[in-house]
Amino acid sequence: MAGRDPFFIFGCQRSGTTLLSMILAVHEGVDMIDEDDQRFHQPGRPTFLLRLDSALAHARESERVVGYKAPRDTHRYREFADAIADPKFIWVWRPLEQTVNSMCELVIAPEVQSWAITHAPRELEKYIGTFTDDAQVAETYRRASMISDDRGRALAFGTICWVAKERTRTRMVAELPGAVHIVTYRDLVESPRVALVAICEWLGLPWSERLLQHHLLGRGPRIGNADAARAIDRISLDSWRSRIDDEDLLGIDHVLESLGEPTLFGQTR
Repeated sequence: MAGRDPFFIFGCQRSGTTLLSMILAVHEGVDMIDEDDQRFHQPGRPTFLLRLDSALAHARESERVVGYKAPRDTHRYREFADAIADPKFIWVWRPLEQTVNSMCELVIAPEVQSWAITHAPRELEKYIGTFTDDAQVAETYRRASMISDDRGRALAFGTICWVAKERTRTRMVAELPGAVHIVTYRDLVESPRVALVAICEWLGLPWSERLLQHHLLGRGPRIGNADAARAIDRISLDSWRSRIDDEDLLGIDHVLESLGEPTLFGQTR
């Protein structure tokens, strides 16, 4: 295994990238690196962008296949692909309403605002700085920043962030045919064996029953308040329905219209 190119877990934050990384981390042949591992960050960088040179050096020396959870680096996919002979990206996809709900619900101490308020702007500014041809996202984000209501601003930021990540995924699939394996959050929690067997095959790894026991074999708390001791379940699939009301959906639809995207209201209830 030593010397193999690493793989990367991409996707919109709050879509299940942490869950997949916790699962793959217990595979005997995988050295899974989480996004908050300071060994692979630029010192003092608040965005915690992955140091690609350090990541590739570690992969060359590891006896296992190295994987990096890097949803903060999705805007750098071209840089990653150019540096690796056989780039492999696993994109975890989750529907907008589930993802935005999770963005609005998560509050990480010591902050007192939701993930959508505190961290979505960081992701949007990276996207806007990289993909300067997407004026829709830049203008919609500018207008959303002026929303005075915290709930409305959080929903708007989360929606724009999800759309920006989706547009990044579309670019990746078009530019890097065969390099992106997409796994849906629903498949991961409803049919984990099927989804994980497909991932192992795509990565060239043997199947391991350990993957279905990550909650018993894993280590410690993870970023985003993820519970490493929680077994794979489908509880989070529909929890948004009791937390996002019709007024919220109308607000989300307004943002989607501004972005030229299909609306959700009346389709998700």
